[in-house]
Amino acid sequence: MLEKVYESANKKIHIKPEFLEDTENKIIRQLNSTSHKRNLIYRYRFDGQLILDDGWIYYIEHNPEKQIFVGKLYKMRTDGSEKQLVIDNLVERININKDYIFYSNVDDDSR
Repeated sequence: MLEKVYESANKKIHIKPEFLEDTENKIIRQLNSTSHKRNLIYRYRFDGQLILDDGWIYYIEHNPEKQIFVGKLYKMRTDGSEKQLVIDNLVERININKDYIFYSNVDDDSR
């Protein structure tokens, strides 16, 4: 199931209730259903999008040398494990549909 979790550098958006993004402190937390505490999943350095798909969080990690919302695409499990580089180019505006990842490739003039 595909769910957009976050897309804004200035807002907190809670589309999936067991996840929380805190853009000011750069963290992703998951609600523990037993203790009702939020466990730290990942402290990130990005300003862009998070997309949750089939147990993975896809996100653009911020590149401080480029403009905001531009960076490499990574994914990690919803528990914070298995962080993987997905796309090694500078990307922006990601979307996932079935087995495909759509994005603008900044390294290739957004083609």
